[in-house]
Amino acid sequence: MIGVQAIGAIGRLRVAGFTSAFGNGATGVALPIVLASSFSGWQVGAVLAALRLGMSYSFARGGVEADRAHRVRQMIFFDCVRAAATAGIAVATLVPTSSGWLLAAACSLANGISVGFYRPALSAYWTDILDQDTRRSGLASNALINRTGLAVGAATAGFLVAAQVSIWVLVVDAVTFVVSTPRWLRCHGFVR
Repeated sequence: MIGVQAIGAIGRLRVAGFTSAFGNGATGVALPIVLASSFSGWQVGAVLAALRLGMSYSFARGGVEADRAHRVRQMIFFDCVRAAATAGIAVATLVPTSSGWLLAAACSLANGISVGFYRPALSAYWTDILDQDTRRSGLASNALINRTGLAVGAATAGFLVAAQVSIWVLVVDAVTFVVSTPRWLRCHGFVR
């Protein structure tokens, strides 16, 4: 049975997960639009390919590292990298030079790599903290919370894109990583 203190930590982690999923859902909608407003078609393709390339590499390694490394530290580190990378993509779209797409591609690659190391660590972590009796329902409710965050983020991005302020979606996504990281830190005694 999960104790009262664990329920508080799990609740905080779920809020962090929803917040992060919200940002991911919003960026999934807005990123191609933001890129297309700043770069040529082939440059947009290169930036998005860098993101997928990073994911392809890291998902192959991420599960192995999640079993070897300290999972919470790994998640915190890669959340911080994702925040910086997402902010870097936003900055790159504002750079009025022909090389802004290179910064966006480098940041997309870093973001893709980070996702592939973060997600397996998160999945393994949840199985660690949920006991055998609550694991099935806990993981199911996590999936529901995550998917709800993705959907609400995507819908919100749609409104921001329609209002022609899509660059702010990337800023909001970067902030969601910054907001969720202290929750991880507090839940594990790194800060009070």
